[in-house]
Amino acid sequence: MDCNSKSESSNVGDVSFGEEVMIKVEPMDETGDIKNNTGTLFNVTEASPCLTSAGKAEKCSSIRGEKRFACDFCDYRSVRHCDLKEHITTHTGEKPLACSVCDYRTAHLSNLKRHMIRHTGEKPLTCDVCDYRTGFVSALKLHMRTHTGEKPYACKLCDFRSSGPGDLSRHLKTHTGLRPHICDICGFRTALIRNMKRHMRTHT
Repeated sequence: MDCNSKSESSNVGDVSFGEEVMIKVEPMDETGDIKNNTGTLFNVTEASPCLTSAGKAEKCSSIRGEKRFACDFCDYRSVRHCDLKEHITTHTGEKPLACSVCDYRTAHLSNLKRHMIRHTGEKPLTCDVCDYRTGFVSALKLHMRTHTGEKPYACKLCDFRSSGPGDLSRHLKTHTGLRPHICDICGFRTALIRNMKRHMRTHT
């Protein structure tokens, strides 16, 4: 089957892909792969041009190892035409996959599946040390650093280190001298919104 055809549909487990389909959001394991067939169905307005399944190579017109499909906008080349179509969306800004619950749109099926977890509230990933649960692999990795003490993000201006990029980003504001958050009552200024929230309690 041609992976570009919208008149046909492809199946991965219980999920059908065509012009208008139902996508089943499945619980995922530690690798982010689908864990079982007990997920929740959501409408998707258009199918992804490429499927993330073990058999997708058989469904795409390709020659193994030969990157014969070239992007007209940059030097990107791919083995499969469906991969090229997905890449082209980075240039066109096209986001054919839409969430039926909110206005979120994306070009990638994997992104939509991760997004849907926000609506289902599923938290299949668990910490081995405490009772922390989450639906996202990245969140679990960040949480585990609270147990290991790992701080891979380092400031280039001082010896500050953090476990996540968010903390490093907030720290870097202390070097810029910028204090964009201003108190409407007394004029207090700060670089961090959490400091502003703490300050506002002094007025209540």
